[in-house]
Amino acid sequence: MREMDEQGTRPDNAPRYRQLKAWQTSDDLAVEVYRLTKRLPRDEYWLKDQIIRAAVSAPANIAEGYGRGSNKEFAQSLVVAHGSLYEVDYFLHSLQRIELIDPVRSAKLADECRQASRLTFGLLRAARSDAKGTDTKHRYLREEPLSYVFDSE
Repeated sequence: MREMDEQGTRPDNAPRYRQLKAWQTSDDLAVEVYRLTKRLPRDEYWLKDQIIRAAVSAPANIAEGYGRGSNKEFAQSLVVAHGSLYEVDYFLHSLQRIELIDPVRSAKLADECRQASRLTFGLLRAARSDAKGTDTKHRYLREEPLSYVFDSE
């Protein structure tokens, strides 16, 4: 877990979206995909560009959506992130089929991608549920109400 102390809490300056498992897993996947593309042949630049864009899109959309004003907007960003993870999964499949990566590496990255996809979809369901007002007790990431207390002076 990035930017957390031994007790699993974040430092005051770390953005709260970084606590989301969906973001953490997607971010780790984006780093691994970037490392993978460094080993691809130079003449496959178009493919490198596409897979990196898709991989980076997932954690970026989770972060952006988390910063939006409503759960409905957050849910929409999660839909985009989820779609990007499916795109990454396809590119990993394609790279393995055209023998640009070995089956073992492809399978490992595909598993990571599917895990990120499952987590993102779970977060999407929670955000949609909260946006509809059907379950206000289980928010995707809840802040303590005391953090919004202001002095009246």
